[in-house]
Amino acid sequence: MEIKMPLYATEDREKLMKAVLSVFPDAKFESSDMRLTAESAQPAILIEMIKKRKIVPTAIRELRRHGCLTLNKQAFVAGKINFVDSAHPLGNIEVYVDGGFIDLLSAEASSPP
Repeated sequence: MEIKMPLYATEDREKLMKAVLSVFPDAKFESSDMRLTAESAQPAILIEMIKKRKIVPTAIRELRRHGCLTLNKQAFVAGKINFVDSAHPLGNIEVYVDGGFIDLLSAEASSPP
């Protein structure tokens, strides 16, 4: 998985990295003055967060429609998952996944919480 977000001068880079690590504990970061990018191979916590909020069908629909999950950055930093359809002044977090991720989500949709 690839996680991408804009990084503004008013934002705390370490706080954003900590939020990413709380969901993707194996994240490997690259950053520039204006962007933070991470790679992860562990989707388990993200899947659990989506499942806990009972938004698996919405997540699958978003992936099929946009090819990624677009998340509200402020909600993410607060430990919540919130999908967005439009640009936010602070930018959004984009999570790009491979095709197997939809299969994992689909399997989770049929298992108990």
